[in-house]
Order: sequence, then C-alpha cells, then structure tokens
Amino acid sequence: MEININEAVVAHQEGRLEEAERLYRSALENQPTNSIIRNNLGVALQGLGRLDEAEASYRKAIELKPDYFEAHLNLGNLLKGLGRLKEAEVSYRQAITSKPDYAEAHNNLGITLKMLGRLEESEASLRLATTSKPGLAEIHNNLGVTLHELGKLEEAEVSYRQAITLEPGFVEAHLNMGKNFKKIGKINEAAKYFEQALKINPNDHLGAALELASIGKKNIPNKTPQNYMQNFYHLQSKTWGHVNATKYYGHKLIENAFRQAHIDSNEIDILDLGCGNGILASFLRPYARKLVGVDLSQDMIIEADKTHLYDSLHNEELDRYLDKSSEYYDTVVAAAVMIHFYDLENTFSLIKNSLKVNGKFIFSIFEGKKKDKELNFFHMYSHSDNYVSALADRLKFKINYKQKGIHEYHKEVPIDALIYVFQKRI
Repeated sequence: MEININEAVVAHQEGRLEEAERLYRSALENQPTNSIIRNNLGVALQGLGRLDEAEASYRKAIELKPDYFEAHLNLGNLLKGLGRLKEAEVSYRQAITSKPDYAEAHNNLGITLKMLGRLEESEASLRLATTSKPGLAEIHNNLGVTLHELGKLEEAEVSYRQAITLEPGFVEAHLNMGKNFKKIGKINEAAKYFEQALKINPNDHLGAALELASIGKKNIPNKTPQNYMQNFYHLQSKTWGHVNATKYYGHKLIENAFRQAHIDSNEIDILDLGCGNGILASFLRPYARKLVGVDLSQDMIIEADKTHLYDSLHNEELDRYLDKSSEYYDTVVAAAVMIHFYDLENTFSLIKNSLKVNGKFIFSIFEGKKKDKELNFFHMYSHSDNYVSALADRLKFKINYKQKGIHEYHKEVPIDALIYVFQKRI
C-alpha cells in the first residue's frame, strides 16, 4: 500500500489529479484513518474544483488528527476562497494553536482579517508572519498592503522595499509600491514602479497599464485589458454574486429592471452577455425559450455550465462574439459588463444589431458624476446619464426604464449604478 501512496504523491505533483485521487482513495481502503492521505486527497479534490468533497476530506483529516496544522491551513484556504471568511479565520487560528510559529497561517490569517476590515489585527498577524519567516517576500508585500490601507504609508513603503529586495522580480510588490507613491502624490515615482511592473510582466494581469493611465502617463484603454480582466474574474469565479462575500447587488438591480420591462412571456430568446458564473441564469431561465451565455473568463464559463440552465455557453470576448453571431434575440442582458468598456458606442451598436425588432437591452453602468466617461478609482469605467442617453438617441434606442441603485460596496463605500432598459426602434 505504501507504493500506492507514493504513486499518488508523484501523480499529484505532476498535475495528474484524477489519477492522484484514484490512488489516494485506493490507499484509504487499507488505511482509512490515515490523516495525511485524507489531507492530500482534499488538496487533489480542490484542484479538481470539487470543493464540497475537498472540504469534507480536510475535515475528516482534522477529525482523525485534531492538531494537524497543515489540514487546518488547507481548510482555511478553501474557505477563504469561497468567501467564508469567518470560518477561514477559525481554521487559521486552529492551525496557529497547533503550530504557533506557522508563518503561512499567520500570513493567511492576516489577509483574511484585512478582507474582514479588521486592519489592526491584520497588521499584528502579518508582523508575526514576518518574524517567523523574514525571508519570504510575499509576507512583506501583504504587510505593506495592510499598512497602506491603515494609512501608514511610510511603513508600507518599507515593507514593499523589503519584498522587492528579497525578490526583485516580484511584480505585485512593484505595483503596490507604485500605488503607495500615487497615494502620496509622488506621480513620477509611482510611474517608475508601474513601468517596472509592466516590464516584468508584459501580460499585465495585475493592471499596471491601467495604473499608468490613471496618473496620465498612458492613454486610457478602450476596454479593460483582457489579461487583467481574466485574472480578476479567475479570483472571483466561485464567489461572484454571493452578497455576503462580495457585497455585490448588481444582479438584483438587473432582475428588477427585467420585471419592469413587462417581459411576461416564457417564449423569448435571451442573451446573457457577460454571464459570469451564471448568477442570473435561475432568474432568466423561466422566461427563456433559448438562453445563451457569453463570457471572456473561462473560469466563469465553467461555473456557469454547472448550473445546467443555459442552452449554450461561449467563452469569447463580447464584441467579437456579437460581431460574428448570426443569432437574434428578444432580450440582451448585461449585468456588470459595460463597466469594462470606455467608449460604449460600438458595443451598443453591435447589441442593437443582435436584437429583434422591438427587442430590449437591459444593462447597468457605474454612474459617472464628473465626466461623460472616465476611468474610476478601482480601474473600471464610469459613464454619465447624459452620455448614455445621448448614445441611445443617436443609435435609435428608446429608453423604457432608468433607475439608480447601489451596485456594490467597495470597502464599505456604496458604488452607485444606473440601470436601463433600452428598446430597439426601427
């Protein structure tokens, strides 16, 4: 049986997760009380996206060995990823109880406490992590983020410099140093670090180009850069729309607008544009003769597919899909989508071309209050009602419905949105 365990570990390390799962389960047949195998099985299941089973496996490992600090850490990481932050906190604290100098647990507890808004506690945990593992750049960077949010900008700078010294190619630390200088108004210094982050990582999954645009050192892109958006929604794919985790309410605003549009038939063809993880699917399905979803994020499409509510799903950039599609829809829905487009005219025109006569387009925007269109403080786009209304008139849309609401909360600050129902005119 020892051979099975070794084979499982090798398969796991090489990324052959299905095989690793099979071998771990085979080993458990003869060693059902082996907590290490239970924990490793949980890691494999988590890698396969089978999170409920992974959680059960971690909990079984802990039941067998209550002081198994690695299993507590792994369970905490899973719970944190699901947005179950208070439960994650408990797991990390249990890991630390079993191993007081466990740097990884102190670090992840610090991150979780920051996400819960308990910044002073976060700082304390992260400082304990740096004491336990002073040579780990990631921990110094995480401490810097918390110090930044506490307004301790000079201390944050020290932490970021330490992270960069330990790991000169640490793109996130360069980006965060730039944000720190941006906060105190040292724009040229900020630009230097943003440019270095972009140099280290030309794919720019963290949004260095957007940061440069925000300080006037680069043109504002017409769309949220693809790599940045894919990374953002990769991190959000399993928790997006869970109000307790993300404080996101945009889908509820869209649902209300849909009802206000007096769509009372179950015989309409609906395009869920930017469908995400399928958060609107259960609401839309009873109305739909056909329900189609499109999203740039493969991770979101995978989650949407698990709903089994769409007739088809397409992993594609939205304009590209609309441009080549020969399908026509009674209704196009776009929740938290137009926030990724600077100039809306081309996208709105493509949507109009995809609508049947008298078809409806239901969407939300972040409300812009200073300019017609602008890059906002969290690197998405805001638009004024004047801009959207003028666009509707120019493209021969009738505005059937318009409502203001809270789209989500950012650090407890409400983000205002406008929700519209456009109707295609001949």
